[in-house]
Amino acid sequence: MKKEIFKISGMHCASCAMTIERAVSKLPGVKVAQVNFAAETLLTEFDESQVSPKDLKEAVNSVGYKLLMPEVEGTKFETKEKIITEGGEEKKEMFEKSNREFLALRVIGMDSPHCAMVVEKAIKTLPGIEKVEVDYNNARAKVVFDPQKVNEGQIEKVIDRIENRLGNWVRGQFFLMVIVGVLNYIGFRIIGISFALPLAILAFLFEIIPNIGPTAAAFPAILIGLTVSPYHALATAGWCFLVQQVENSILVPRIMKQVAGVNPLVSILSLAVGFKIAGIGGAILAIPTFIVLEMVVGIIYSSKKNG
Repeated sequence: MKKEIFKISGMHCASCAMTIERAVSKLPGVKVAQVNFAAETLLTEFDESQVSPKDLKEAVNSVGYKLLMPEVEGTKFETKEKIITEGGEEKKEMFEKSNREFLALRVIGMDSPHCAMVVEKAIKTLPGIEKVEVDYNNARAKVVFDPQKVNEGQIEKVIDRIENRLGNWVRGQFFLMVIVGVLNYIGFRIIGISFALPLAILAFLFEIIPNIGPTAAAFPAILIGLTVSPYHALATAGWCFLVQQVENSILVPRIMKQVAGVNPLVSILSLAVGFKIAGIGGAILAIPTFIVLEMVVGIIYSSKKNG
């Protein structure tokens, strides 16, 4: 079996690395195929009697990327005689000569492009960070950094802070949704309109959309109330309006202050500014965006103060 490292060009994300790994692994005689996206390299272990470097190149080219052959295409990179592949050691070894290190982290709760952007920006605020690649599909972040300026502990601390604060925000948002759903259910039952539970579930789901969500959820309830009598429709509209005012003025500020550490006034202003700038999407992401900005400013301030 032969071990060799090849340079790869054309990768744009961690998903590209996985595509290459799958393509190379399908070749007969290939025992190991590990792509390091941050280093743009392919580590292979293969049986030369069954597969050749040319076959590896063709497999990589077939999925839209380019494998650079040593001494053939003018590439200058070295295949180490001893390659450690357990526990990420091999990846750190490849950065040793350039005084750079590689760190792969799992980020719990990252499940969208917005979350990936938040994590990437927060990590880049640290000194010594040279490259950050975030794959939200696999909840992982890959970082290339200068160990003389920043260490693994500092990077992991930033990730932990993001997970804690955004996790608290998610829990607070879910708690808000439950409260609004329960309040609507109680009100609809007292008023005496049909389908109180489905309407309350609708209010629960629409609560994720600030301002507009509760209003949109109120329309079906008002229409159903109107099928009973104008009084029921008016009472339903009044109750929905009351719940929305209590939510905006009391519940959102207090809950976000308690679980996410966001000042009540900041919560209200963030929602208003987010909605003004980017509509519904801006309102949904207003508070988590503020949380991240607050963290970024804090990290920059601390770095300058300590520097």
